[in-house]
Amino acid sequence: MNASETILVVDPDPAVLHDVSLILEPHGYRLLTARHGREAIRKFETSKIPVNLLLTAVMMPGLSGFDVAGSLTQWNGRLGVIFMSEYNRETLFAEKADDGRYFVRKPITGEALLQKVRDALVERRRPAVSAASPATASALTA
Repeated sequence: MNASETILVVDPDPAVLHDVSLILEPHGYRLLTARHGREAIRKFETSKIPVNLLLTAVMMPGLSGFDVAGSLTQWNGRLGVIFMSEYNRETLFAEKADDGRYFVRKPITGEALLQKVRDALVERRRPAVSAASPATASALTA
């Protein structure tokens, strides 16, 4: 499966950025990379091509991955988000609402990352339906 979506990858570790590139680029994903949150926000704001997905480390110097995701999803509410960390999901989300965003544990494996990316991109493509829309009402009564 070849893709054409653009993914903003944020991690302070150059080895992680390199590994993610080796996994995703052969499948057609375009990558923008950043080593910290402020650089990620700057690249998102200045990118000439739309960013479809944010793949970000949670723990970083300066802005956390949660901060970056919060800022970028304010600009683009349809932006897919995947968090990555060495820590387990329960530890990371203990004080944060786990709002359906995706998570991948480091060290990252190729197939696991590809599947999370595909899932997150499919999820963001689903049309947003408000609770008051006719589509929702008919779905609830069907």
